Formats: sequence, C-alpha cells, structure tokens
Amino acid sequence: MMLSSPLKKLSLQQQLRLMTGLSLLGMLAVIMFVMINLSQLRQEFRSFQALQTIDKSLIEIKATALEVSRADPILEASGVQLKQADADIAESLLRAGKLMTDADAQAKLKEMSENWAAYSKGFSGAMKIALESPEDALQIPDAMYDMYVVPMVQQIDALVLANKSLEKD
Repeated sequence: MMLSSPLKKLSLQQQLRLMTGLSLLGMLAVIMFVMINLSQLRQEFRSFQALQTIDKSLIEIKATALEVSRADPILEASGVQLKQADADIAESLLRAGKLMTDADAQAKLKEMSENWAAYSKGFSGAMKIALESPEDALQIPDAMYDMYVVPMVQQIDALVLANKSLEKD
C-alpha cells in the first residue's frame, strides 16, 4: 500500500515512463546475462573443438605409424609409403602442437617426433639393407617397432586419455 500511494501522485505519463525504464533495466540485465553465458559457451566450444582436433591428429599419427610398421622393407612401394607417412605425421604433429598448451604434452609430442624420426631412419636403413640381405632387413623393422613405435603409441594413448578427462570437465 505504501508503494501505491507515491505512484498515484505520479501522472499517467510519468508512471508509463517509470514502467518503461524498469522494463528496460530488466531487459538490459537479461541481455548482459545472455551475452556472458554465450561468451562462456563459445569459449568452451573452442576448447572442446581444440581437444577434438588434437585427438584426431594423435589418432592419425598412431594409425599412420602402425600402418608403416607393418610395411615390408623389401618392397619398393614401402619407400613411397614411408615418405608419405613422414609428411602426414609431421603435419599431424604440427597441428596438435599448435593447439596443445600443456608443457608436458608438448614434451611428449617432441619425444614422439624423435621416436618417429628414429623409426623412419631405421626403416630406411632396412630398405637399403634389403638390397643385399633381405633376411636381415626383415628383422630390423620389428626391432625398431619395439624400440620406437610401441612407446610412441603408448604416449598417444595416454594423451588421448588425458584429453578425454578434460572433455568431461
């Protein structure tokens, strides 16, 4: 009742202006709330999208490395396959590296890159040896696989698992 008496003293035009002003303030508050929430949603989406791109890159690296690890060093086509794999893995490592912000993950990517470079060099050596001693050349990729590809795959799996836990947050 106390509020109604001061409002009765206002003219109809003043009451309408007051109601319009209060409505505008309410709408501005809602607009600000929506803008803040939309900004947060966009940031979360960008973060999620980056994690998805990192996961995709890591899985591509893993698939390419495992595919090449089963190649036959005696075949000439293996050289072309290895060169293509080198390019694909380098591109995927670069893409993932640009999106990763964690120093530990960056270090793991560097180690993966070094492992792949060592494997690629060893596989190239096996292809050269295959020209003179095919039997010896067949054993090299398996040894290189255990030394370089297996740890690389384990690191990839660990990074993908870590990304999944981030995605849930």
